[in-house]
Amino acid sequence: MAITVASIPDEMSIRLIDSMKETVKKEVLTEERIAKIMPELRKAFSFYREYPDIYIDKITPPESNFKLFFYQRLFLRAVMRYKYVYGTFTRAFSKSFLCVGANLLRCIFFPGAKIFIAAGGKEQGANIAKEKIEEWLDLFPIFEKEIKTKQYTRDYVRLIFKNKSQFDIVAVKESTRGGRRHAGTIEEVIMVDGVKLNEVIIPLMNVSRRATCGEVDPNEVLNKSQTYITTAGFKGTFAYQKLIQILVWQVVSPGKAFVMGGSWRIPVMHNLLDKTFVQDLKADGEPSVSAVKTFSSDHWGWFV
Repeated sequence: MAITVASIPDEMSIRLIDSMKETVKKEVLTEERIAKIMPELRKAFSFYREYPDIYIDKITPPESNFKLFFYQRLFLRAVMRYKYVYGTFTRAFSKSFLCVGANLLRCIFFPGAKIFIAAGGKEQGANIAKEKIEEWLDLFPIFEKEIKTKQYTRDYVRLIFKNKSQFDIVAVKESTRGGRRHAGTIEEVIMVDGVKLNEVIIPLMNVSRRATCGEVDPNEVLNKSQTYITTAGFKGTFAYQKLIQILVWQVVSPGKAFVMGGSWRIPVMHNLLDKTFVQDLKADGEPSVSAVKTFSSDHWGWFV
């Protein structure tokens, strides 16, 4: 029988279940039972770190109609596998939804990880993050079992996981200086001050995560990983220069960096964006030029 990627998680699930069947009567999950199946658990965790979308498939409730689109699977795998990821997408591409989901998965699969999302406006970033976190928890109730505490305020969001991982929102401001994180996502890079990002946000990741054994894994992709997400802006800006930098890294170090982009056609194809909405914006005249670009353009332009 041919072995496919899709069949691997099913085989792992069967082995895990068989390993836990000690007796007919014993149904309590004990430390001893976990220790017995630890080899299978290690294989499963390692697999799902590389294929987070398949993990999502496995935990999707039977009554749910949720299904990841191909480009969403590609993005989730890229974030989990590469140290530097840059995505240029139009509106309605579910950018924030995917970023929050990827960071929740990293917090679950990397115990003790400290993950952040940086935004130019902390209050706006906090509101979006809260909305998307609750959306993920509503779609996948099992995530609630991983979270110890949730802290929501007007301009602050922080999740603390039972495995000691943390996920929060930070502002690209001087007040953020001095903190410590292991990986992060920078949203709407075109709105971010490049100087402050380099001087305040990037240094947050100076210290690497220590595994539960107390050692640092030099090959762990999570450490100092950076994900940049934005709509298209102008050439000659910090955001565009960072895009070119990561694109060059993708060429010279294919296993280190990944760049992807998408036009309005993809969300329209998946019914995330109404094609007539974009057409109406284009027909609305000069006041909607920026709106048309935001929703429909995936090209970086020149200053005029």
